[in-house]
Amino acid sequence: MGEAVEVATENSRIINIDDAFNDIREIRLSDIADSVSFLPLETTQNGLISTLNIFKFTPSFINYSFGIFDWTGKFLGSIVKRGQGRFEEPEGGGRVLFNNNHYYSKGTKLIEYDNTGSPTGKVRILYESRKMSEGDIFRAGIEFFNAGNNLAVYNYPNYIYFINTDFETIGSRLVAGSDTSKSDWNTPGKNFVTYYKNKTLFYNFMNDTIFYVTDDGLEPQWIVNFTGEQRLSTEALLMNQKIFRDEEFSILSSGRKNFEDTKRVLFFDNKHIANGAFETDNYILFPMQELIPLAGARGKEVKAPYIVIFDKSTHKTFRVKGDGFVDDLTGLSGMKGKTFFFPSQGIIDEKIIHAVWPFEILDFVKECQAAGRTVNPRLLEFSKTIQVEDNPVLILVHLKQK
Repeated sequence: MGEAVEVATENSRIINIDDAFNDIREIRLSDIADSVSFLPLETTQNGLISTLNIFKFTPSFINYSFGIFDWTGKFLGSIVKRGQGRFEEPEGGGRVLFNNNHYYSKGTKLIEYDNTGSPTGKVRILYESRKMSEGDIFRAGIEFFNAGNNLAVYNYPNYIYFINTDFETIGSRLVAGSDTSKSDWNTPGKNFVTYYKNKTLFYNFMNDTIFYVTDDGLEPQWIVNFTGEQRLSTEALLMNQKIFRDEEFSILSSGRKNFEDTKRVLFFDNKHIANGAFETDNYILFPMQELIPLAGARGKEVKAPYIVIFDKSTHKTFRVKGDGFVDDLTGLSGMKGKTFFFPSQGIIDEKIIHAVWPFEILDFVKECQAAGRTVNPRLLEFSKTIQVEDNPVLILVHLKQK
């Protein structure tokens, strides 16, 4: 059993998410940011990207399933090699970290590499038995991240495990409030771990606390006060999903089509959840979502995510009106009918990130030109440097410094 995390002290700073439901503001990008840059990810034969959904951004590099890009967009190669060898992964891919001048990967193994990407000889195999072992827990962990000079794995929803660079387990922390490891989970969001300056942040919504990660533990930094009726309950998050699925399967098997009285709808409908916490010099931003379970079967529309902001200087928390920031900076307002900017890829190093495909930019420029609309000069020049089948482009919105 791991050590339970400490609650934030009475002197910790408090963020009142509840206040945001009564303070909704239209925010333009130019209100919080002063510039935009376009970062095309290098297109190479061995570095082709097929989806926008599996990026992981770290201060050192941009991690995609098969490899890494630096922050100029250059493809640095695949740290993880596919194969059956001791220092290879059977399926390829895996999450990659950079710590103390070494790379580390987690897939079916933990592997250490030097700063050129060559294995150093350290490896820990995570599939040595059929029983649920510590290795299986590490392999199933949904987050792999730096913990000071060590490494950490988050096995949702229960534990964070701390590992030294010899791959020895040095501790664990219980972060779900109780040991409920045998349940079948509904995993909310993907941004349990984010970065601010040289800090690693951990936030899993259930704790109502944002932590800084240390070498072997968690330091509470911010209390997130979200207690209103809009909040998705921790009870619902920790319920075994098999309960919901069995009930829904029974309805389908009987030929019925009414899901309005199901347990999933009862617990989740119109409830709100924070899908991460991104700290910057001036703000803490929460991508949030109003849940509409079984939307298609119920003839309802899925709600778009939205943004809640805590202003560090005023200690006010507010919700950004609509589906994001009014886009008056990127030159892409109107693309695909959208006039707002949403940080689909999160925030890091004072940059709000969104990813688009080159063909979307090129089609938008042509559409504007055909309609006689003015194209942003910087966007027009940038569009001449990309090709339809290139890798994605990151739109980086640079936050103002107060």
